Amino acid sequence: MSTPVRPSFSVGSARRRRRALTAFGLTGALLLTGCSTEEPEREPVAEEATVISPDTLVTCSDTGDCGAPGALRWSLPLEGEYVLHLPEDGLVRTPLARLYPVDLLVPQEHVNAGATVRDGVLHYHEHGRFRAFDLATMEELWAEEVDPGRAFRVHATQWVGERLVVHAGDNREWEGTTYLLTPGTDSLEWEDVDADTGIVLRGTPPANDTHVLLEGVRDSGTHHLVDAATGAVEWSVPLGGEPVSGTLTDDAAFVVASQDDGPRLLRRVDLADGRVTDEVPLPEGLASRDHAALSPDGGLLVDDVGAVDTDTGELLWTHAEEPVSARSGFEWRARFPVDDPGLVYVQNGERTRVLDARTGETVREEAPDPPADLFGARQLWFVDGFDRDAHSQYRAPVQAYGPGVGDDLLIETAAGTHYLTTYRADDGAYVGVYQGCAPDGMRAPELDDPTPARACDAPRLFAVDHGVAGDVPQSGSAQVR
Repeated sequence: MSTPVRPSFSVGSARRRRRALTAFGLTGALLLTGCSTEEPEREPVAEEATVISPDTLVTCSDTGDCGAPGALRWSLPLEGEYVLHLPEDGLVRTPLARLYPVDLLVPQEHVNAGATVRDGVLHYHEHGRFRAFDLATMEELWAEEVDPGRAFRVHATQWVGERLVVHAGDNREWEGTTYLLTPGTDSLEWEDVDADTGIVLRGTPPANDTHVLLEGVRDSGTHHLVDAATGAVEWSVPLGGEPVSGTLTDDAAFVVASQDDGPRLLRRVDLADGRVTDEVPLPEGLASRDHAALSPDGGLLVDDVGAVDTDTGELLWTHAEEPVSARSGFEWRARFPVDDPGLVYVQNGERTRVLDARTGETVREEAPDPPADLFGARQLWFVDGFDRDAHSQYRAPVQAYGPGVGDDLLIETAAGTHYLTTYRADDGAYVGVYQGCAPDGMRAPELDDPTPARACDAPRLFAVDHGVAGDVPQSGSAQVR
């Protein structure tokens, strides 16, 4: 068993800062245009306007089709200078365009924007720039910058209690810092976890409503349990394995450890002091780190292979169908509903079923009131059968998916369309949030442009109804880069 050691770092609460954003894009504009801040007038690309094109707030109440599949819920202009850029990636021959603020366009560090929803507020971020919008009015509540002066990319965000935990890394680095954000009604406070060694940036760290378990690098696998409310590091312990994403109950954490001459082990860790209190051998193939889901009581672990009893290591059942290929653009997911831990939602491609958690038998073919993070959107460019000749890299649509969503819901109202998150509106409708450029706002490239990016004078945040409604309100969601 591991022996607890004294915490190797503490939260720099004295480093807490509050700072409003300056005007977006000024620095990047100066870099891209040399010494002059004036740009010649350009004719826009010959693209037709779409429903997101008006340079004012547009809502579904204007058209009367709120809730209809594919209907625009709202569209909001983004302030600042933006470009549509084709990332240079040696692994992808024909990358798709993305919308970036000019001053955040770092070569080989093309990090997408992200968002999450909590209590009726959309929290939208571009690198360290965060903005909050009231979803009832689409009023911007505040715009602030986390850790001003530091160039970093956000890998994942998650809500832990009332705080938004942000996992970020410096450009071209694979270790990072965790920030604890406290959003207010008119401002944002933040503090960082000041580690002697960086934090591993690998998916979303396990958390519950009060704590998050961070994995350190270059320190023999030490893990740090952080109280998100106070920022206190309660213990630092080398656990000898990797925590499975999302697996943190009220009193225990679970870690998967490998052996040279035996099966992998599932270790139970006491959250009170970091002691390993039990370990059981895992059946071959279980548990995949990024696909596992733990029951609320910690007694059952489900992944894309099957389900295992965490007390005994017994394999209870396996899936009858193979996991979805990663090339299809879908992710395999499992979620336990809060109101009935005896069930588990399993998403395999476009299909979401409700299973008996102990037997694996199908209870329902469609999941009622599913978690918002079972919805998403995938790029179609590399999907077999997609007609690439009929679309450009700038106007390629994305396909929305999720429980009850038809397979023909395409989002094609923007250039550089990028999916951000899904939330449940007050009327019960599931709404997907996207980022993109109004097509008639793309600017034709000029021969003397310093970058291959196209200027966009109509950047937008917009939301589209999935055509699915639930009965139980949901207030939060998690987003992984």
